[in-house]
Formats: sequence, structure tokens, C-alpha cells
Amino acid sequence: MNTRDWRIHAAGILILSVVITVVVYEMLGGELHSIVAKFFIVLFNTSVLWIGNSLLFMYLLKTFPRLEDTRKRIIYEVISMTILTTILSTGAFYVICVIPYNIPFVKFFNNLKYSLLFTALAVIFHESIYFFQKWKESLIASEKLQRESMQAQLESLQTQVNPHFLFNSLNTLIALIPQDAKKSVDFVRKLSEVYRYLLRSKNSELISVEEEMDMVKSYFFLLETRFQEGFHTSIQLSEQTYQKFLPPISIQMLIENCVKHNVISKEHPLFVEILELDGWLIVRNNKQVKQDKEASTGLGLMNIQRRYQLLSNKEVVVENSESIFSVRLPLLEIQYYA
Repeated sequence: MNTRDWRIHAAGILILSVVITVVVYEMLGGELHSIVAKFFIVLFNTSVLWIGNSLLFMYLLKTFPRLEDTRKRIIYEVISMTILTTILSTGAFYVICVIPYNIPFVKFFNNLKYSLLFTALAVIFHESIYFFQKWKESLIASEKLQRESMQAQLESLQTQVNPHFLFNSLNTLIALIPQDAKKSVDFVRKLSEVYRYLLRSKNSELISVEEEMDMVKSYFFLLETRFQEGFHTSIQLSEQTYQKFLPPISIQMLIENCVKHNVISKEHPLFVEILELDGWLIVRNNKQVKQDKEASTGLGLMNIQRRYQLLSNKEVVVENSESIFSVRLPLLEIQYYA
């Protein structure tokens, strides 16, 4: 707790002590005739209860920090704070009332009533503040996630739906039409599926692996048609993996990076593998880096990493050896997003 927090607590204790002294002036009866004496008794009692219950609340907050634990935390707060308040109030009343002023201990129960009321108000106050803070944090995280998603859409469209990709696809189609009309039709169909997916998924923050892979298979068809024997793929995913989730266009962006930065030819074929391992979806390729490679900004990979951090607090793992480049994407359950 920093200096500012202690000042806030001190101000709260002082203000509450004044209010209690004025409102419950008759609490100590006629045994004490000085309002100053009554104020200091109330101040001492309030300080003990405030600090004790605040420390207990902070401990319970660290033990049960999640919003899902709110009900359990409140039950523990009510029980533990009631016990703590009773113990502290008994000790405080004995020290500041019974010993110096010989006030009958029977009046303690009237004092305890107000102490328990104060404790109940403290629980409501602390939980309300904590709920408001969490609600505010969730709003900020939601807004940030929307901005990240919009940035992902823009970067994806700039990387994937760009003149170079369209130009290469049309060139492949033009060369293919005189040779194989049926395959040309398939090429156009697969190209439209890729673009349709990009447009459909732009408003989604999570999408199933099954939907993503349907598009990836169409995308592979385009690349295999373009590079022919220079481009090879392998997909090894279980049925369970297809029901998991990830940020949309993640796999496709990684494949585009493979094509962008590596030599692809019949003599130097590029192998792209998509597989699963212990809750990860792995996209990896053999490295044969272009000599005149395009400058890499790393924005695509960074964007995928940021979206994962916001959606699940799980990290994307990049492994870059001399011969293999590999990216591990955490497979998410739907509750990570909910």
C-alpha cells in the first residue's frame, strides 16, 4: 500500500469517526460526559476495525482475485470479518472503556451492533469498488481488443488481398486456362473462397480451426497451382483440434510469410506443415531464404501475438533454427473468450 492509499485510509477513518461520534453520541451512555473522550474512543475503535478489515480484505482479494470467485470471496469476507470485528471490538472496548472508565461490559453489545454494521458497509464498499475497477478494466480490454482486431483486418487485407497476390493469381489463371479449363474453374472457385473467408471473418475475434482450415486448404490449392512441384504441404490435425479456436487468418498469415521470405522452385521446394502437439497448432517450413528478400516488418506475427495475449494471456512461440522456421499457436477453448 503506497503513501497515497494510506492518506485515503486515514482521511476515511477520521471522517467516519466524526460521523459515528455525532450520530451515535449516546452509544457510551452517561458514563462519559466529554464528547472529546467519546470521539477518541470511536476513533480508536474505527481505526482498529478499518485497518484490520482492510488487511483481511486485501488478503482475500489476493486469494480469490477472479470475478468468478466473487460469491466465494464474499462468503469468506462476511464470516471472517464478522469474527475479526467481534474480537477486535471486544478488545478495544475493554482497553478503552472498561479499564480506564469502568463502563459496564453490557454496553459492549450496543457498541458491537454498530461495529458489525460498519463491517457490513465495509464489505459492500470494498466489493463495489473492486467490481467497478474490474468492469472498467474489462471495458478498456474490450476496446483495445476491437482496435487490435481492426488492425489485424487492415494488415491482413494489406498482406493478403493486395495487388501482388491478385496479380500473381491472375497470371497463374491466364497461363492455366489454355492448358486445363476444368482446373481453371477450380482455381477461380478456390480464389473466391479465400476472399469470401477474409471478408466474412473480419468481424470475428475467434474462429474455429475447422473454418480456418477450410480456407487454408483453398489457399494451398492456389499456391500449389502457382508453384506446382516447388510447393508441398502436409496437414496432420485430429478431429478434436478442428473444434478448438484461434484468431482468424492466423494460419494464412503465417503461410504467406513462408511464401514471401523463401525460395520456391522445383529444385528447391518449400515444405509447409501444419500439425498439432500438446495443445498447440504448429505451422513450420524448411528455410531457404531469398537472397533479395523483401524487408520484413514483423507486423503480421506481432499482431497475432498481441491478439493472443488479449484473448487468452497465452503466448505464441516462435522457433527459428538454421533449417526450420516454426510458429506455435495456442489452441483455445471457447471459455477463454467468454
